[in-house]
Amino acid sequence: MHSLAFSAAIVSSLLTSHAAAQVVYALDDGTGSVNIGPTFPAEFMWGNIFDASPAGQLINTISVAYGSLPTSPATPVRLYLFEDPTDDLDPRDAVLVATTTGLSDQPRTNVFINYPITPTIVRGTFFVAASCQVDGVSLRPGRLDPQSIAQAARAWVFGADTFTFPAPTLPDLAASPYILNMSQNIVRGTFLVRATGSFIADCSPADIANTDGDPSSGPDNQLDNGDFTVFFTAFFAEQGDPARLAADIANTDGVVASMWQGGSSTGGPDGQVDNGDFQAFFGAFFTGCR
Repeated sequence: MHSLAFSAAIVSSLLTSHAAAQVVYALDDGTGSVNIGPTFPAEFMWGNIFDASPAGQLINTISVAYGSLPTSPATPVRLYLFEDPTDDLDPRDAVLVATTTGLSDQPRTNVFINYPITPTIVRGTFFVAASCQVDGVSLRPGRLDPQSIAQAARAWVFGADTFTFPAPTLPDLAASPYILNMSQNIVRGTFLVRATGSFIADCSPADIANTDGDPSSGPDNQLDNGDFTVFFTAFFAEQGDPARLAADIANTDGVVASMWQGGSSTGGPDGQVDNGDFQAFFGAFFTGCR
């Protein structure tokens, strides 16, 4: 009974320590003053490249403050989350991993509209963007912050008849007829396009503590001496000591939970600490984060 209570306490502690944490990815300072759009009819895309933080790898929201758009009716918009496989701050080879649609709402100067997306894990650098159809005359939907000129190389725009990934319309952003990095624009800066992400333990079943060896503040999406110390301390604790359950990461056959097996297993934890946990920990620890 004590063991089960301790296990529940650990889970509760982990959820409490991470659930409230939200990382807001932003390059702008919230005070955009320039509206950007093409001088030709197109579907116009604008956005920023960000570096994923270990504390916010699970992206759940895209937020946009718009430039000049019609007051009525609201403009249909599409929101995009791309992962950059080369981490080179250039989204032309980026892979679309999530998208959603919405409306621009009434244009309100520098007011962000939040669009929930399917929670999606990103690593390294990622590109967050919005797009809508423009007439090439009066519509300038991209709200730019010139005060963030030092980060302008992270802001990009694309223009095409429409964006559909992959082909037949466009296989990737590199195929767009119009591409511009905002460090090359006459007015440079970054867009009022943001993302929000939360923590997810997506490293390894051996990630059971933070770097200081505190299981109540971990996992922390890295494998280090903190995890090693906690596992050994727990594994060799006295039988009946609830602290032993910190080492319970697998079943008696050394099979870990299904989230680490692509959803194809029914492994541990199984409420006991044995050789299966020992084998699983060392196999996972020396494999490293996935």
